[in-house]
Amino acid sequence: MPSSKPSKRDLIRSFKNILTEANANKKMVGILRNNADDAAYEAYIFTLILKAIEKLSDDKKVRLKGVNETPKKKFIFRGNPGEIYTTTVNYGYAEFSYLGKLYEVHIDVQYLGTSKVRHEIDISILDKDAAQNCREKRISANARFLRIAFECKFYETLQIHLIRTFTGLLDDMGQTDFSCFLSNKSSENIQQFCTGKKNRPFFFPLVIPTEKEHELKFVNFIEVYIRKCFGKP
Repeated sequence: MPSSKPSKRDLIRSFKNILTEANANKKMVGILRNNADDAAYEAYIFTLILKAIEKLSDDKKVRLKGVNETPKKKFIFRGNPGEIYTTTVNYGYAEFSYLGKLYEVHIDVQYLGTSKVRHEIDISILDKDAAQNCREKRISANARFLRIAFECKFYETLQIHLIRTFTGLLDDMGQTDFSCFLSNKSSENIQQFCTGKKNRPFFFPLVIPTEKEHELKFVNFIEVYIRKCFGKP
């Protein structure tokens, strides 16, 4: 049975391949500003989400962007919590069109919750108009702009407090279309916690490069649920 904690090299290889595919098969190198294993896992999940988006976007494409300029060969993953308007580094994000409306996919962006406390969302999807307004006015992304939230955990063991913490964060975000909690590990307790409640995240265990069935299940789910929540053509 494959290890449920792949090496960082496995994760990097996977996200670099997907980035290149998303860049019309022109080589695109993913740069990690944070060299921790969990940062590599976030980047890997980010690129899996892009695979799903390519299948549903209006032109079957996802566009790799940077906060300062469109990246040509290097896509920089933020790696630490930051404001959506930060331009000190050309941090990467993705853009796509669905039913004529533009959206953005970000990694490690902070959102201002309903309590006025800032929270990091590992991976988030929001309307492009809202994101652009934040960049132009240099203001924090507001919870009401958040459409989809993803939490990524790359641990040896999963403790129940991790999902409780994420659920509490989501509560301060207010209404989102849906949310997902992903990990390289499985957990019966977390699975049970996330089952049967409308306000709970969807739990996706064992989403790793060596578990292609779990990868595919997650990618297909994202495609189906974005169509369900954003409208069907």
